[in-house]
Amino acid sequence: MAQVWCVYDVQGDRDAGENAFEVFCSDPDAPTLAELQRSCPFTSTGGDWRWRAKVADDVFGYCWRDVRDAHEPVGAEQSGDALVVRMRVVDVSPQAIARRRLKPGRMPRARRAAKGYADAPTGGGRATWEEASRANGSRAHVPPPSQRAPPPKPPPRKPSLDMVDLGAAPEPPKKNAQSLSQDTVQQLVREGKMRWDDVDQRYVAVEVVEEVRIGIQAVSIGNEDLSSKAPEVQQAILERRQALQDAQEEKRARLRAQRSAAESEADAQIALKAQLDPQLKRWSEDHGKKKNIRALLAGMDQVMWEGSGWKPISIGDLLEPKKVKRAYYKASRFVHPDKLVNLSIEQRFVGKRIFDALSQAYAEFEESGMG
Repeated sequence: MAQVWCVYDVQGDRDAGENAFEVFCSDPDAPTLAELQRSCPFTSTGGDWRWRAKVADDVFGYCWRDVRDAHEPVGAEQSGDALVVRMRVVDVSPQAIARRRLKPGRMPRARRAAKGYADAPTGGGRATWEEASRANGSRAHVPPPSQRAPPPKPPPRKPSLDMVDLGAAPEPPKKNAQSLSQDTVQQLVREGKMRWDDVDQRYVAVEVVEEVRIGIQAVSIGNEDLSSKAPEVQQAILERRQALQDAQEEKRARLRAQRSAAESEADAQIALKAQLDPQLKRWSEDHGKKKNIRALLAGMDQVMWEGSGWKPISIGDLLEPKKVKRAYYKASRFVHPDKLVNLSIEQRFVGKRIFDALSQAYAEFEESGMG
C-alpha cells in the first residue's frame, strides 16, 4: 500500500512554510477529511481549523476549495512512490482572527498601556486622536481606518489606443418568465409575446412558428414535352418525376401524422390537468402560496408515479444550502423532459409539472442569497 502524505501551509502565517505529515487512511487513492484530521499533529493544540484542498482549474491552473464534509474524499497526486495531498489550513477561531487583524508592528492594547502609550477612548473623534498624539509625542499611533479622512478619488481614466474598454459587465438575464414583474408580463401579453398556459398554470413565451412544411422541398416536377428526347431519357425523366411525387407525398403524410399526434396529446393533457391538478397543487402550494424548494424536494415522492425509482429525501438532509443544491440537480435530472420521452403521456405530464415547479422554486432560492 502506497504511503499518503499531506503537504500543507497555514494561511495567514507569514513566517510558516510548507510542512508535511503522514496520513493513515483505509483507501490511499481517496483519503477523506476525517482521516486527515485524525493524522494531523496540530489540530489537538486547539483552534477551529478549516481545510482547503488544492484542485485543478482551467483558468488559473489551480485554486483552493473549502472541504467541509468529514467524509468527503480529497484528491491525491502521485509523487514518486507516494501519494501527496496538498492542503491549506486556516484557524478561524476568534483568537486567531484577532491575531491576524493586528497590523505588523502594532502592539496589543495591554502592552501599549504598560509602556505608557495613550490610546483614544472608544467613542473618540479627530480631537481625541490629536490629544493622544500630543501625549505620546513621536510615538503616537495612526488612527483606525474608520476615523481617517477618505482618500482622494483617482482621476477618470483616459481611453487608451492599445486597449479595448469593454465597459461594465451586463446585468445577468432573468432565469425564467415567472421572475418578471407583473407590469412587464402584462405588457408582453398585450404585445402578443406571452400567453397563459392552462395546462402548466403559468405564463409562457409565444413561439413564432412559420408555416413551413418540414422536409418538403419546393421542387417543380414539370410537364414539358418529352417527344424530342430519346426513349431511355424519357424513361429516366418519368421515373425521376414519380420518385419526387412519392417522396413529397410521404413527407406530407408524416407531417399530418405529427400534427395529429400533437393535437391528440394536447387534448390528453387537458384531461390529465383536470384529473391530476388537485394532487399536484397540494404538493406545490400551501393555501395558495408556492412552497419553497426544501418542501418540494422532501414531498416529491408523493407525486411521482409508481415504479419511477425515486428515493424519498428527508427534510433533515436539506438543511445545508449545498445539500439543497445537490438534491435539486439530482431531482431535475430525474424528471427532465429529455429523460421522459419514452414514457406515457401521464408520466410526461407529471414530470414536466414537477420540473417546472422545482426550477421556479430553486430560482427564488438562489435570488434570496441562500444558494
